[in-house]
Amino acid sequence: ARQLAWLEGDLARANADRSAHPWIVVFGHRPLYCSAKLKNCEVEPRVFRPQLANLFYEQGVDLYVSGHSHVYERMFDIAPGDLQNDTYTSGESTMSTVDMPATTFVVSGVAGPDVASDFNFPPLPRTAVRIAGKFGYGRVTVANRTHLLWEQVQCSTAAKEGIVPPNIDEQWLVQNYHGPFGVPRTKTLMSRAATLIVAAAALAVGGG
Repeated sequence: ARQLAWLEGDLARANADRSAHPWIVVFGHRPLYCSAKLKNCEVEPRVFRPQLANLFYEQGVDLYVSGHSHVYERMFDIAPGDLQNDTYTSGESTMSTVDMPATTFVVSGVAGPDVASDFNFPPLPRTAVRIAGKFGYGRVTVANRTHLLWEQVQCSTAAKEGIVPPNIDEQWLVQNYHGPFGVPRTKTLMSRAATLIVAAAALAVGGG
């Protein structure tokens, strides 16, 4: 109860500071949604998903990154669904990466000591990418008020030789309307100069 109260207060303060810090990214150990092991994705999340899924939605959390499940799984936006009949399939998604109407969820649990070889559940449309059996780590780059880059980097012994390890997944998230989900929100303004910077960064990442 004390930890939940702290989180509620912290997110409320972050929401009040959106003009200075538009993006809200939460990092936690256990996933709210995933499709790997039964225990990690179906049993354990029922304990905390009803509270956290609604809290993230109400406070407009843009991105939630978790681990625990030893796979990599990037999902689209997921809004809380029928939490009375809660399963790993609960929630609703528009499968958006631009002006997402709910929190985007990522499971990056492949830093060690071992990785899972497969997923136990079939993929759902709301899952953008699922990768098992590859060690790696996640990286978040906030380009400006409206653009955030998520990257999943594959660990490789080649890095010891000065070779840049490859990305196994990357996605720009664009949000022009920061704030609580489910209510009218104010558009976040970005200057033309910032727009050009993002365009250049996108070309660099894409190799164009």
